[in-house]
Amino acid sequence: MMNPLISILDIFYGRSLDENLRDLIAVTNNNNYRLKLMQYNSLVNNFFKRTITKEAFDVGMANEWEALTSFLERESPEILTRLLKKLNVKPGSSQKTILFLASSPTNVAPLQTGYEYDKIKAAIASGQNREQLELLPPVLAVTVEAFLRGKFLHKPSIIHFSGHATGNSLLFSTDTNQHKEVTEDVIKELFKGINTYVQGVILNACYSASQAKAIAEQGVYVIGMNAPITDPAAIILSEKFYKALSDGQNFEQAFDQARVLLLSENKLQSHVPELWKDGIRLYPSAAA
Repeated sequence: MMNPLISILDIFYGRSLDENLRDLIAVTNNNNYRLKLMQYNSLVNNFFKRTITKEAFDVGMANEWEALTSFLERESPEILTRLLKKLNVKPGSSQKTILFLASSPTNVAPLQTGYEYDKIKAAIASGQNREQLELLPPVLAVTVEAFLRGKFLHKPSIIHFSGHATGNSLLFSTDTNQHKEVTEDVIKELFKGINTYVQGVILNACYSASQAKAIAEQGVYVIGMNAPITDPAAIILSEKFYKALSDGQNFEQAFDQARVLLLSENKLQSHVPELWKDGIRLYPSAAA
């Protein structure tokens, strides 16, 4: 059986640092983790106040992650087992589930959402670590209610939204498959609490960067688009991203590989995808 520490770290690396520390505090009541959480909050506050540079922030975050890993390596088997129970994961299990949501209402430009789902399914099946990913049945013509029900029932590791956006809203479907604009304040409520189980969100929709930033404030990775993206480019990005994920790469590595492959196939569209986490745009970086 796989070492419980490996299962824990596999989950932890897909979540925000503060969420991991809070779980550890709840399980151990260890003041070392309380101190680390205070240091993390101070680091984030200093970055947002612009009293430290992005480089200093990245170094600080790397040091915090290194310290967390070091502390975990010294924890007793009893503590690790208790932590696994809190995370609701069996030792050795690290399968990620993917909830695919599609919205292509009849009164807006049609999208190839079914084709995108099929390409994602094939990409996952071709990966070396395909058994680590489970692509759930798609939710087509997704309504707000269907979205809430889907995330509650499945508690997926990855939420993938394929549809339209306007810059200030995502377009969901209605019961009659007409479009419904869901504004950013509502989006924050829809995605509230996902950081307890979601590692990342993909908004494969034009002009979705603002929504990506808002969702990423919860400490999860989010991919959004800063401009219009064509169906072929969006599907290439999805296919290459999930192929990399199925080969064992983490969320950020998979995004980077998919972006480079998109650059090689469609240079004009390669600048459109953005990667966010903790409300901070990781790519392109602010200095780019």
